Amino acid sequence: MVSKKNGFLFPLAAFLIANHFLVCPPTSKAQENQNYSLAGLDTLRITRVADSLMKANNVPSYSLGIVSQQELIYAKAFGVMNRKTGKPATSNTLYQIGSITKVFTATLMAALRDDGLVKIADPVRKYLPPGQTFPGGRDDAELTLRHLATHTSGLPRDFVNRVNVDPPGGPGVAKAYSIKELYEGLNISKITGTVGAYAYSNLNFGLLGHVLERAAGVPYEQLLKQRILEPLQMLDSFVQIPPEKEGRFATAYWPNFGPEEDRDPWFFGEISGAGGLTSSVPDLAKFISLQFRTEDNKQKPISGATVRELWTPQPVEVNRGAIAFGWHIREIENTGKWVIHGGEVDGFSSLVAFKPEQEIGIIVLTNFGNNTAQNMAVPLMEIVWDWLKKS
Repeated sequence: MVSKKNGFLFPLAAFLIANHFLVCPPTSKAQENQNYSLAGLDTLRITRVADSLMKANNVPSYSLGIVSQQELIYAKAFGVMNRKTGKPATSNTLYQIGSITKVFTATLMAALRDDGLVKIADPVRKYLPPGQTFPGGRDDAELTLRHLATHTSGLPRDFVNRVNVDPPGGPGVAKAYSIKELYEGLNISKITGTVGAYAYSNLNFGLLGHVLERAAGVPYEQLLKQRILEPLQMLDSFVQIPPEKEGRFATAYWPNFGPEEDRDPWFFGEISGAGGLTSSVPDLAKFISLQFRTEDNKQKPISGATVRELWTPQPVEVNRGAIAFGWHIREIENTGKWVIHGGEVDGFSSLVAFKPEQEIGIIVLTNFGNNTAQNMAVPLMEIVWDWLKKS
């Protein structure tokens, strides 16, 4: 169960099963021209699962996608994006994607590394203002960008001075952080874990996003747009939703705190690198398709070699799988290895996953908090895997 006060975390344990390091091989030449026909995919089974979960758990909507190589071959939405108006969700409905943002931040780090603006082995303090305490009282700990991008910094799981604007007992709506608040939080943060050991941390990626914008001299959202989103033509992905697209933004709902009550969206401000993105199924399909372009070293926004690097397991011990740069590699029961990341901001739940060898991926977005996306993702993986075995 995800803590109500930490809703944009990645709740792995609820559905991921593995017990050793897993290595995902790069795309083989034999599969370069492989593509899967939609024929044979049990779309009726997908519909039955989605309808059943929505009814059983009072979920307002799901927006689902299946990606094969460079194509979004299946995209369908179920339910409503707003309960009061009854407006139907569509494949183009916008959802906050929470911690899936972390893999975009890791991708941005690699892109800036390739541009010569940062090194993954650089100390974090190199990019902080002179005299900034980091972390509180432990300046002897030389934490690097690699530590942040692989959850091995030993920093706390969350921001110690986060403001929860809900009354006691509520799930919490994040209030945007300023740079001042970020630095004040670093002043009182302590290394709570072992440097070099895996411990999932939102602070890692919030800080990493800030470091990258300081390295480039460009605000995080603008930098991500210029370096990743625009080259991929992800025109429906942003931190701040443009006014003209607000009508496509789903209303958020939280299961245990007035499930019929509209929830306010979260705002991340200076820590947007941890969970601040809003996106759609078609846009996320473009990002998944990037993961299958592993041979072209002249492509934008990052080379094929860098793509492979980002989901190559790092030499870090992780229970139930492995950690790469942002991505997790997991063995999912009955379906084998997936490169994966989930996300949740209270009121939204999301998950993307792909198999590099088969060049297939899935997307699950929903405007209901808790493990709602994961509950749909596991059976969707099974449906896709059954289909692949017959193809």
